Amino acid sequence: MNKENFCTDCQLKHDCGNVCQRLDDSQCPHFILKIIAAFLLPMVIFIISLAVFEKILSGGAFLHISQKMLTLIGFLLALLTTIVCMLIIKLGNRLLRNFLRIII
Repeated sequence: MNKENFCTDCQLKHDCGNVCQRLDDSQCPHFILKIIAAFLLPMVIFIISLAVFEKILSGGAFLHISQKMLTLIGFLLALLTTIVCMLIIKLGNRLLRNFLRIII
């Protein structure tokens, strides 16, 4: 099936151009950086923070807590860390964008 036949039946065929135009006009040099920031960065932050919290929690100070509970606590702390980091990054991007509008 070629592109023209596929697009003629699509209800969103006019929006495809708008999406590509917005990605090209963005402040980011390539939309791949936005994809990395949106999908890969949260996973990396989560995995690193999970490893750090598991190392901290398995240190021996929490001997009276079961291993399953320590894993759950480490997971929740890593999730919270990821959410906070992503909110800080989003806020920083917004502040930087507003700052650049003022300067330029």
